Amino acid sequence: MATLRKQRTKNGYVYAVDFTVDGKRHIISTKTNNVRVAKQILGEIQGKIARGTFNLNEKKKKEITLLKFTEKYLQFALTYKGKSTIALEKHYLAKLKKVIGDRNIRSISSDDLDEWKMDLAAKVSPTTVNIERRALHAVFNVAKRWGYIESNPFASVTKLKVQEKRLFMTEEEISTLFAEINNDVAQSKNRRRRRIHELFRLYVDFLLNTGLRRNEALSLQPQDIDFTHGVIYINKTKNKEMRIIPLNRRAKEILQELGGNIFGELNNALVTQKFLKLTNRLEMFDFKLHSLRHTFACRLIARGVDIYTVSKLLGHSDLKTTMVYAKVDLSSMQNAVNKLPHQPPTDILPPHE
Repeated sequence: MATLRKQRTKNGYVYAVDFTVDGKRHIISTKTNNVRVAKQILGEIQGKIARGTFNLNEKKKKEITLLKFTEKYLQFALTYKGKSTIALEKHYLAKLKKVIGDRNIRSISSDDLDEWKMDLAAKVSPTTVNIERRALHAVFNVAKRWGYIESNPFASVTKLKVQEKRLFMTEEEISTLFAEINNDVAQSKNRRRRRIHELFRLYVDFLLNTGLRRNEALSLQPQDIDFTHGVIYINKTKNKEMRIIPLNRRAKEILQELGGNIFGELNNALVTQKFLKLTNRLEMFDFKLHSLRHTFACRLIARGVDIYTVSKLLGHSDLKTTMVYAKVDLSSMQNAVNKLPHQPPTDILPPHE
């Protein structure tokens, strides 16, 4: 027979499970004062006792605090994730701990995560909330696989509704963007500054013709370019898998114009800030540098390229990810419906007068 009882702590009390196995009495803290979570833990223990599978040593081994789990998880993540992704996950976990405290992760309840969600939603956009939720859901799936939790608490956290925005740029907006860059080039009296503006113009043009991520283009080296076969080899990818990108005529021209240093004079912060200043100046506030990747994908789709090919060009491991980019403009949709027959089927007779 297993029951719940209260245990005094410095900060009040927590629930403990009081039970007997093989004639020996045991009291195990649930490390939570949430009665619903405590009853869930009680039920798990009762079930294992009834099935004869309860192992006290295993139970103790599988308890871990949020801080200790974070440390263990981040070490594990180094084996298969990029540094930037790990840095973000570390930041997300720290924010979660700040809201709910450092507790046994078994005790994290829906109430706790609702509090976390409300706190986050008051500070950032719904899109950012959803991104953090998705990342933490994946992190806690690891905790589940390791046996620290029976179910993922983030599974009950619903996504926030996001006001859909157009992620791609129209041809007119692209022309306006390049006109502004050309203006910056023309007005530059300093040779070094003029060179950076010219290089940035080629960089933007290259992204629009290859769909590469920001750092994938900046990291290109001469040995990654194969003019004979008209391809480039991307080694530093988000998924750590090399992929081959075919070059169109304009992309080849850009690389030939750049020479051996390619985009070596640019860096992540510089191109991001320059693009942001440009779009703000033009009052294109919804766009960021990554919008060029969206635009590349949407341009292909608008020209009849199938979604699977676009997915491969973007380097997506999941086709669902590519669907986010599959936004076509109104003219493309109009052209699509115009392909339907304009006349009624010949076997349908007009109604009698």
